[in-house]
Formats: sequence, structure tokens, C-alpha cells
Amino acid sequence: EGLLGRSFYEIQLRQWFNAFRSVGRDPATQIHIVFSENLNEDVQGEMKKVYKFLGLPYVKVKNEDHKVVSKYSSPVEKETRQMLQTLYDPYNQKLFELLNENGFAEGLQGIWDHS
Repeated sequence: EGLLGRSFYEIQLRQWFNAFRSVGRDPATQIHIVFSENLNEDVQGEMKKVYKFLGLPYVKVKNEDHKVVSKYSSPVEKETRQMLQTLYDPYNQKLFELLNENGFAEGLQGIWDHS
């Protein structure tokens, strides 16, 4: 498992979706997914959605609170990037399909072109 295994989101989300369905719950009403692309573009808007989903009053967050502070010392090699893309593409396609099938298509608009 480790870091690599945790990065296959489709596998993890499918298990959660199935767990909620097994107790008669609709996963779309039980899980809120935040896409990093949307968070990076509109921190306040995305956090308002999170607070609303949780039924909590909105508290403004600082825009820099979510940013990653580590820096990479060198760019990713072309071969490494290609290897990672080859590894992740099938899982990302399955993730795209899973999210579409389970009521999360709205969050995908403008992010991925996996049609």
C-alpha cells in the first residue's frame, strides 16, 4: 500500500461508495469530494461548500492555509513523468467514470478530459 497505493483514489472511493450503499445510503449525500484544482482556484468558494456539506457555519480561512510549502529541487524527468502517466491513466479513467456514475460529475467539469 504506502504512498503509491493511497494515490489510487478510485479503489478507495469505490470501497466507500459500496460501504454506504450496503447500509442503504446514497454516497453522494454522505461524501463530499474536494478537487485540488478547484480548491487552488477558489479557496473560499470550496471551503464554503465543505462547511455547508458538514452543516457548519462558515468560517473564512486564510488562502495560504492549504498551500504546500515544500519545494522540489529539480523538475520531474520526462521519462519519469511518462512512466507515472502510464501507471495512473487507467486508474484515473476509472475514477472519472466512478465519479460520473455516482453524482459527482459537476465537480469534474473543466478539470479532466477523460470523455
